[in-house]
Amino acid sequence: MASSKKRSTQAKKGPAKKAAKKTKTKKKTPAKKAGAKGPKGLLVRALVSLVLLGLVVAGGMYLADRYLSPEKRQPEQALSPAQVPVKQPQAVKTKPQQEPDSGQEKPPLVAALPPPKPAPVYEVFPPAHPDPPGLPVARPPSGDRPRIAIIIDDMGYDMALAEAFMSLSADITISILPFSPFAGQVGEMAKSSGTQVLLHLPLEPKEYPKVNPGPGALLLSMDTDTMLGILEQNLAQVPYAQGVNNHMGSAFTADAEKLYPLFTVLKKRGLFFVDSVTSAQSQAFSAARLLQVPFGRRDIFIDHEQTPEFIESQLKKLVGLAKKNGFSVGIAHPHRLTFEILKKNLELMKKEVDLVPVSELVTIAG
Repeated sequence: MASSKKRSTQAKKGPAKKAAKKTKTKKKTPAKKAGAKGPKGLLVRALVSLVLLGLVVAGGMYLADRYLSPEKRQPEQALSPAQVPVKQPQAVKTKPQQEPDSGQEKPPLVAALPPPKPAPVYEVFPPAHPDPPGLPVARPPSGDRPRIAIIIDDMGYDMALAEAFMSLSADITISILPFSPFAGQVGEMAKSSGTQVLLHLPLEPKEYPKVNPGPGALLLSMDTDTMLGILEQNLAQVPYAQGVNNHMGSAFTADAEKLYPLFTVLKKRGLFFVDSVTSAQSQAFSAARLLQVPFGRRDIFIDHEQTPEFIESQLKKLVGLAKKNGFSVGIAHPHRLTFEILKKNLELMKKEVDLVPVSELVTIAG
């Protein structure tokens, strides 16, 4: 009996102990989880959130004060005289007062011209030399006063400068390079203003190929058919041309055999030729005389040194030669300084000589 009571007591205690263990286990687990999310953890998180919120608010207030309402900012501390930055005065742009209309258009000022556009090498200027012996120059019929012609070479690369030169006088002659960007427009402008136009024909210089005369150049290596085909294209580029003068060409003009077919075309078209005289060995006069092409030649290069003193001295030489020989031909180029000096001196020169288109100073040699 005693043993059976003991077994029953142990049997009752066994389940009770297991139940107690389970109860303890269940109580410990919630306690640990509650500890992780307890008041202390929540307090830390709340403090961090408040700090971040404060920083955001403070940053927003600063930005609003800095950029949205600068008029409410506190005045900055005054600088001492030595610290005050000195600002240079700026030019005030004002509209020019409109002058009364005199009925005549004023030529554009060179200061108002836009920057020049890229252009080819204008010329390879020969060293100073006397006229070759035995090379006569046919004199055109002389008028009552000495006459000069001024040719502006290398036109077609700058419309503003072309307009400026043509505004000086309708009696200035312009010579347009074939295949230049504005060849057609400059030709149309010249026709409208009554300005005489030449084709500025590129010919091979002695310095070729180091110096390239540009698009449309006639070269000594070309056969006659190729050369004349290119010549026709060049003439089509400058449809209002009344004559031709050479661009470079110190090598080409020294070869009479190459000049003969060229002058044959000029003869058929009724065009004259002005020798720029880039070589003392030029045979252009002989070819023109043989084929009875009206011919003229350059006496003075006006502006191959770009200084006011040099250009003015060359203009005086041009006038002096005209007074001595009855006429003279000068060649200049589309430089801003050249325009300025011509604008300054042209009216004074006209008191001593007549300015005429170059066609009036060419003749057929007998």
